[in-house]
Amino acid sequence: MPGAVTSSPRCSAPPCTTRVYLTLTHYQYGALIPQEGGYTFWPSGTQDQEQALGNLTNQPNGAQGVLMRPWLEVLVS
Repeated sequence: MPGAVTSSPRCSAPPCTTRVYLTLTHYQYGALIPQEGGYTFWPSGTQDQEQALGNLTNQPNGAQGVLMRPWLEVLVS
C-alpha cells in the first residue's frame, strides 16, 4: 500500500529500538533540490534509479540535488 507505515514488534529487553518504515507515494524516487532560502522536494515520476538521477540533473539546480530512495527507515528508541 503506497504511503503505508509499518513497524517491528517491541522488544522485551532494553535497550529497545523500534523500526518504522515509511514509503513514499507510489514508491518513486524523489530529491531535495537547493533553492534560495531552503530546499524544494522534487518527485522524479519514476521507480528507476538511473532514470530518476538523469531527470534530476535536467532540473534547475538539480546537479546539487540529493536523490532520495522511495522508502525511509526511522529508528525510535
